[in-house]
Amino acid sequence: MSKKNKNDLDSLEQRMQATAKSAPMLLFLEFKCPFCDELNVMAKALSSEYVLCSNSSCRRVIQIKNHEDVA
Repeated sequence: MSKKNKNDLDSLEQRMQATAKSAPMLLFLEFKCPFCDELNVMAKALSSEYVLCSNSSCRRVIQIKNHEDVA
């Protein structure tokens, strides 16, 4: 793989990441979509490292950077 392709993949990976917020007492986590800025709310029990944006016009895959910390 060329260096340019690797840089493009790294850039894409950084753009699709979001940081989730939650509290230990809460049953949900929230995060903003890095593509459309939609606020997404998801139950902790249903969450995973990769999720879809809830905005029907976006629906892109988002990687939650701190999934292990908040889930």
